[in-house]
Amino acid sequence: SEEEFYDALSSPVEDVPFFEAPSGSLKRASSTRRKKLNKQESLKNMTELQLRFEVAEVLIKLCRLTDNTETPVLQLEVVGLGTELKLRTFDMTASAFLHEICLLCPEYMDDNDKPVYLVTTLDNVEDDLLTLEYIKADINGPELKTAYQNILQKIKVNFSSLDVHLHTETLLNAVNYLNSLLPKQETKVAEEPVHEKTEDKKDVLKKLTSKKSKYDDVIDLNIWADLSCLRVFIREKKHRIAEIHIEGLDSQVIMKKTATEMTAKLKNIVIVDSDEMALYNKPLYITGNEVFNFKMISYVNATDGIAYTNMDVVDNRVYLTVGCIQVVFVNKFFSSILAFINNFQAAKEALTEATVQAAEKAATGVKELAERSSRLALDINIKAPVVIVPQSAVSANVLVADLGLITVKNRFFIAKTKTRYNLPPVVDSMTVKLSELKLYRSCYEQNSFQTEVQLLQPLNLEVAVERNLAAAWYNEVPDIEISGRLKPMNLILSQEDITTILRTLNENIGESSGASPPSQELKDTTSRSDIRSTSEHSAGVTVVTSAVVELHSPVKIKTTLKLDFRFDSLTLVLYNSNSKQGTNLDQRDDLLKLAEFKLVLMSAAVKMLSDGSVNASVKLANCTLDDKRQAIDKATPRMVEMKHGFEKRVMMDISYKQGRDGTVLDMIVQEIYLCASMEFLLTVADIFLKANAESAAAQRNLRQSLPLKEQAPVQPVSTMEMNIIVKNPEIVFVADLTRSDAPALVVTSQCEVFIKNSPERYSMTAAVKEIQVKACPFLAEKRKGNVTTVLQPCDFFFEMKQSGNNPQSADLMIKSLTVKVSPIIINTVITITSALYRTAETTEEEISQIPPGLWNMKDLKDLKLWFLEESNDSEDTNPVTELVPTGQLLKMSIESVVLTLEAGVGHRTVPMLLAKSSFLGEVKNWSTLINLHSQLELEVHYFNEMFGVWEPLLEPLEIEKTDLFKPWILEIKACFLKLNFGKSFMKKKAKKTLVESDAEEENYKVPEYKTVISVSSKDQLNITLSKCGLQMLSNLGTAFAEAASQTSDIFKKDRAPFVLINSLGLAITVLPSDSFSVLNVEFGAKVFNLEDGETLNMEYVRTKNESEQFTAMTTLSSKRFYIQICPHNHSTVEKIPLTKVGRCIYRVRHEESGVERSIVCQIDTVEGSKMITIRSPVQVYVQDPSLHCSFI
Repeated sequence: SEEEFYDALSSPVEDVPFFEAPSGSLKRASSTRRKKLNKQESLKNMTELQLRFEVAEVLIKLCRLTDNTETPVLQLEVVGLGTELKLRTFDMTASAFLHEICLLCPEYMDDNDKPVYLVTTLDNVEDDLLTLEYIKADINGPELKTAYQNILQKIKVNFSSLDVHLHTETLLNAVNYLNSLLPKQETKVAEEPVHEKTEDKKDVLKKLTSKKSKYDDVIDLNIWADLSCLRVFIREKKHRIAEIHIEGLDSQVIMKKTATEMTAKLKNIVIVDSDEMALYNKPLYITGNEVFNFKMISYVNATDGIAYTNMDVVDNRVYLTVGCIQVVFVNKFFSSILAFINNFQAAKEALTEATVQAAEKAATGVKELAERSSRLALDINIKAPVVIVPQSAVSANVLVADLGLITVKNRFFIAKTKTRYNLPPVVDSMTVKLSELKLYRSCYEQNSFQTEVQLLQPLNLEVAVERNLAAAWYNEVPDIEISGRLKPMNLILSQEDITTILRTLNENIGESSGASPPSQELKDTTSRSDIRSTSEHSAGVTVVTSAVVELHSPVKIKTTLKLDFRFDSLTLVLYNSNSKQGTNLDQRDDLLKLAEFKLVLMSAAVKMLSDGSVNASVKLANCTLDDKRQAIDKATPRMVEMKHGFEKRVMMDISYKQGRDGTVLDMIVQEIYLCASMEFLLTVADIFLKANAESAAAQRNLRQSLPLKEQAPVQPVSTMEMNIIVKNPEIVFVADLTRSDAPALVVTSQCEVFIKNSPERYSMTAAVKEIQVKACPFLAEKRKGNVTTVLQPCDFFFEMKQSGNNPQSADLMIKSLTVKVSPIIINTVITITSALYRTAETTEEEISQIPPGLWNMKDLKDLKLWFLEESNDSEDTNPVTELVPTGQLLKMSIESVVLTLEAGVGHRTVPMLLAKSSFLGEVKNWSTLINLHSQLELEVHYFNEMFGVWEPLLEPLEIEKTDLFKPWILEIKACFLKLNFGKSFMKKKAKKTLVESDAEEENYKVPEYKTVISVSSKDQLNITLSKCGLQMLSNLGTAFAEAASQTSDIFKKDRAPFVLINSLGLAITVLPSDSFSVLNVEFGAKVFNLEDGETLNMEYVRTKNESEQFTAMTTLSSKRFYIQICPHNHSTVEKIPLTKVGRCIYRVRHEESGVERSIVCQIDTVEGSKMITIRSPVQVYVQDPSLHCSFI
């Protein structure tokens, strides 16, 4: 270079005097020395320009012209506004400062008759309100690394202290005034979208990463921002609402060529309730050292090129630590805040519009982000807020929800694909953990919580979220897949806890803020500006027209969301109320434990597709309910569970499908065992009823204070289908849990309900199959041989239809209904239902006192009796509501109803009275004007114990010109009427000795009939009563009366309808007819051997047709009910009928000797059962064992 050439050493020829140097070389040497000096001077940072500008005070007034008079609306005062600029060789420093600022409204005065300030810094007398410093350094400067720490541009913002007063009336006035000043908006023309050239994904990995620059360590921009204190005061004209204090907000932004780093810290935030009478004066405050600490690092082109396949490299990293924030939710306070915000509806609508536009831009950005699979690494630790909900604004009882600790971390991995892609799809795997979540009840006294009563034991939840970053082009995995597991969840509630929760919902949630709307004066003063503003805004509406052309192409359906949750268990433990005073509230007494309800192993799965369809399913493995009362001895504590032997199945399975054709909901409940102990269920229900009763007053106040909300418009109903199936439930009704053999009713059935609803048609079909009711002991191991069928298996079918606006039509059909009523059944029902009616002791005050002079003579004029009151003709009659028929129709039909009244001993009682009927009826207009028309066929027989035969109690009717009979027919009509004949009518009656004048008239009130029931029969009613029938009815009534008054202990001995006793002295062989069913023997046996003294129990054979069963029991034909016997080594006796009571002698022949002998079949009735005794004609009973008898 030139410097290198002329900086060389001088040549030695200069010493020779006769050599002259060229003039040009001397000039170049002097210029080189001058450049060296300038270079040394240029390294010094010389000040080239310094400027300072300051304005001592600025005053701006905005006025409104009213009646040619200017009235100030807003006044802005700025004190100490200035700037400084210093320009040097290698840097530039610029600063701006603001000492004070005030914004006030002279039109409004505060409580001290001073103008209302919106923004003020009157308390800030030492420091400037705002200081802004900007330093820009030269990248080629000599001290860039030492003096400027490699920072090219640095911005420091310091905000000391500012007070903002949000005054409702003042702000509304200012907003309306400023809106009137806004210019008209010009119509915007829609811009055509610019289509950028998309880059092929195949070439992404072929890019080469850029070379590392020597300026990578240089910081392009460094921003510091510091907010010392910001106070916001919210108030209305009459009272102050709240104060918000924000302290210590520090933020920093560092921008480099390779990365951008942002940090933010907030030390404290406090919200104070300005109500001096408030018990909780801090609705929000911090318990730790800082509110949050945020750090985000964004790397530039970090995943470009070959680094895309490195899963440890990310585009952005986020670190967030949040301290514990305590929120005291007092609805009165938060309602006042919401009422304050709702006053600015116009501003809120503008904000909503801006939010929508920002959301659209954000959606575009998210779409672009998804296409290039940007990676965001998260490391978040949040000490979740503690939410405190007081019972009311003045109550010390609180509910505390500690949301525990939330941690969020993620990692990235390449998805396993079936096909090979040049650009591998990346999946973001995020883990969210929620630990130590708990809920408890406490008491707030002396500015602290005194006790903790646990309602929800510490809970842990872990959720895994997998996000497909290549969802725009890779659809083999869902866009978002969420799977979670909830550890065992334990809830503990007592009556006091439930009362506190209900009273909190009623009193705190129902307590209004009492905030008043803006004054009328404000509306009057701003009406003109509102009209002007409205007109101007309406003229400047932006109209954007766009044309969209869609090309119909097949779209592949993909899974957008997949959700899978699993709950290990959910346990609810109920405690009785603690009546003892002074006990420690933070401890539970195990003696007060009442019940434990547990849901075991629940799972939920949801799948959402891109076409809008949703598939969801919920499964419950088991559900248990246990009686935990220690003071009561129980045969079994289990009230609800899965039936034994079906543990591998799920108790409940719910599936939901939503698509274009509508929604379908399927629900299956199977193999559930329910012990419905009336006493236990009432005890559990009593806890909730008492808790609800204690909060009823607050609930009534809530209904009165809350305004009525406008009903939302009815949305069009899409097609909805619901299918509910209940398989093999077993419901046991029992009254006494202490005994395993306590009387119980067991109900088993299967239920199916199908509902389909669409805009054109509604239909519901319900079927109850094989419903059966049995009376038996409580536990299953005690039921063998002690089961009485109360209701024989029968089927119910119900169907309802409605097309469009047409009236509803329904059908109810029952094919056969067979009900048995016996003393043991009556005793069981009474014992179970006795728990429903708890007898209360009658106090002396409740006993009616006999009034004095009850039998003394009185004058009718002095008696105030409603039926003796005189009518007032001028009195207006009650308005009559017209009932319009709707055309609704319900058809009911029961083909056969068999009612059996039985008496006897044990569970196998004997029918004494049989009633058979059939029912056919119609119900019209059940929602308005009920009209019932039914027809009942009745046939009744009673059992003649003297002869052991069935005789008709209600005589059947002969059919003319035939030998057939028909049952008695009864017609029943009932209708809902509104008959208005006036309030009273006159009925004259002569009074002889009771009144003074014979001309007086009595007025009698006649009530308005609302229901008319008509019972009629066209046939003659013939009832036959005999001495034997009366005796039977007397015995039947006595048996039922004893069953109703005594306990079930008297029913222990079993006896069959037919009991065969062998008293012949020899073994006999018995062959019953096919109409008998032998008890307690092997199935399929036809011949039975009886030794001397043994018995054989028989009953009627059950048939499928109930009519045949009824006919067989009432006729007792000798051709069907008979037995054949064969004594040992004797011939077989012919058919012996078992229809009538009496004695018959039958001849048998000895097989070896051929001698004929006689046997007697004696039939007696004992309490309805037929006792058949096979004996010899002569029997001798020896009572004295010492006496010896011999026969000659």
